[in-house]
Formats: sequence, structure tokens, C-alpha cells
Amino acid sequence: MKSSVTRKTPTRRWSRPWLPAVGFYLIILVLAAASFVFVLGLSTAADERSEWLTAGLVAACVIIAGIALREVILRSVRERRLADRIRLDRNLRHSALIKSEREASKFTLEKNTAALENIRKKSDAANLFGRISAGHREVFELCDEYRGIVAKEMPNVRPNSPRLPAFAKGSAVAGKLHHHHMLRWAEIETRSFTDEAQEAETAIAKAGFAQRAKAAIDFALSYYPNDRALRESAEVLDEIIVSLNGSDANKAKPNGEAVLGIESVEPGSVSTIKTKAGGKKKRKI
Repeated sequence: MKSSVTRKTPTRRWSRPWLPAVGFYLIILVLAAASFVFVLGLSTAADERSEWLTAGLVAACVIIAGIALREVILRSVRERRLADRIRLDRNLRHSALIKSEREASKFTLEKNTAALENIRKKSDAANLFGRISAGHREVFELCDEYRGIVAKEMPNVRPNSPRLPAFAKGSAVAGKLHHHHMLRWAEIETRSFTDEAQEAETAIAKAGFAQRAKAAIDFALSYYPNDRALRESAEVLDEIIVSLNGSDANKAKPNGEAVLGIESVEPGSVSTIKTKAGGKKKRKI
């Protein structure tokens, strides 16, 4: 048994019916004529001329009122349609603007390739001028920025999009370069501050430079807390800072005791802490 399927035709919404100008004016003339005859029939005045004049004035008033009513209605319709058109144009412009902004902010494959190429160039330049810490800092900051953009873009990437493997590969490259240049920056900064500490004349000044070196190590540890070289360097610097702060009150004495100093502290190098005249404590990092 076949089931009968009733198909519902979509109901079309029509705008309000409105008479064309010819039809409307014809109705007004008919109403004016009817008013003329009606007033003429009701009139009881003795003067026939005044009866015709009154009926004519009433008919003219009907015609004028009809024309005025039509103009008011048409003006209202025009204003409403104009407002609807303006609102539609505004919505279309807003939709186009949102679409263009999304397209402009989309991290495309071309942008991904350009960003990675820029990072590689900066990395090569930083390695070429290896003793300049600012170059290494710029590279790991660019890597941070790249990984942030990729992490923000990943929820919008479809599973079968070619951007997905490109972003995964780019994140891996940026992660390796970030680790390398972060450690190089921490090493150069620590070496610079410990060298300045050697030139300092007082324990307070030495402790200040040691604390600045420790701050660089702590910054690197905030990204790589499990890095062995960074952790051991932080421990050595902590010992140096504590010793320098403790020796501030015990300046050089005539019995031959020397003020605590620093030779070098940096990730992956040897740090030497002077204790007393005649002995040194060395720690391999």
C-alpha cells in the first residue's frame, strides 16, 4: 500500500496590495460624485445656485482629502522601504567586512612559510654573531610568537586541511630553535654579569651582578624547568649570592682572609667560588 505524501507548497508572502494611481483616482472621483449627489439631494435651500455650490465644495473636499490621504500613505510606505533597504545594505556591508577581516587574519600556508623563513634567517644571523645576546633573544621571542599564532589558529583548521601538517612541522622547528637560542641567551647573559662581578670592588656590587645573572637563569628555567644545566647553574648562583651577602660585613682582614669573589658562572662551564686564601671550591656544570 502506497503511502500518500502530501506536499506543501511554500506560501509566498505578498506585500500589501495597493491600487495604482489610475484606479485610486477613479475611486476618488466616484466618491466625489456620490458626495455631490448626496449633498444635493439633502439640501432644502430655496436657492438652487447655493445648493449646487455647496455640493460642489463637498465633492472638491472629498477629492482633496483623497489625494492628501494617498500622499501620506505613499510617503509612509516609501520611508519604510527606504529604512529596510538601508538596514539591508548595512547588514551586507557588515557581513562583507567580517569576511574580509577573517580572510586577512587567517594564517595561511604562505604566511606560515614566510614566518618560518624569517625565524631561520634570524637564527642564522644570531649564530653568526654568537656573542650578542639580543640576537638570540629576538629569535626565541619570534618562536614564541609563532607558536602562539599556531595555537590560536589550530581550532579553526579542518582535519583534512594541508595547513595541519605544516603547522605541526613548523611548531617542532620553532620549538627546537627556541630551546637552542634560549640557552645561548642565558649563557651569554650569565657570563656577562659574572664578568662584571669580577671587576666589582665590593661584595654588594658583586652580589648585584650575581642576582642579575640568576634572573636570566630563572627566566630560562620558566620555560625549561627540567633542564639540568640551568638548574645546576641556578644552584651555584644561589650559593654565590648567599656567600656574598654574608661576606658583606666581613671585609678583608689582616690575617689573610680574602673577600668572596666570582670567577665565572654560566650554563655548561666551570664556576669557581673563592673561599679563603689558600683554597678554592670548584663545581662542574
